Amino acid sequence: VGAHVFVDADLPRLRDHGHDHGHDAPRNTVPVPPDWPDVPCGYLRTGTSPAHDPAAKQARLRGWPVTEHPERTSLAQSLTTLITTL
Repeated sequence: VGAHVFVDADLPRLRDHGHDHGHDAPRNTVPVPPDWPDVPCGYLRTGTSPAHDPAAKQARLRGWPVTEHPERTSLAQSLTTLITTL
């Protein structure tokens, strides 16, 4: 796997004995699970679901590129733009 691209998706979070600790991270960082592969990651937000705004914010806090999908652009163009940055 050369990279991971998340499209309006929840991001992986740290888990400890079944408890989700994704909200316990310091304000300026969001930890990546220790078993997460060491490959580039990016996030595409289509804007169709405001519920995924927090995931886009988490992606930015992890230092991942986030691409906003404008309505007048094809989804393929937005994905290509994001993948090119990875």
